[in-house]
Amino acid sequence: MAGTMYYEVPVKIEEDKEEGVFRVTSPALSELITEGATFEEALDNARDALIAVFEIYEELGRPLPSSIVEHDERQMAHGGIDTHMLAAG
Repeated sequence: MAGTMYYEVPVKIEEDKEEGVFRVTSPALSELITEGATFEEALDNARDALIAVFEIYEELGRPLPSSIVEHDERQMAHGGIDTHMLAAG
């Protein structure tokens, strides 16, 4: 059985003061575009959007861009990663 995989995905979070939202995009995944009323909501929405984008890539048989780094549970357990990461799987 496969364990949970973790992915480092570069994201850009910008506050749009005119619209009152935090917008999330990714230079690695042009399909990843979402927003939230707060920073935390924007991150939560980004996690959901990322899972949807990964599902689309899988359905189309497309590989993830090389700038997205994959880690497994063993790497995470050894403390090798110190960043916000999104879990999928």
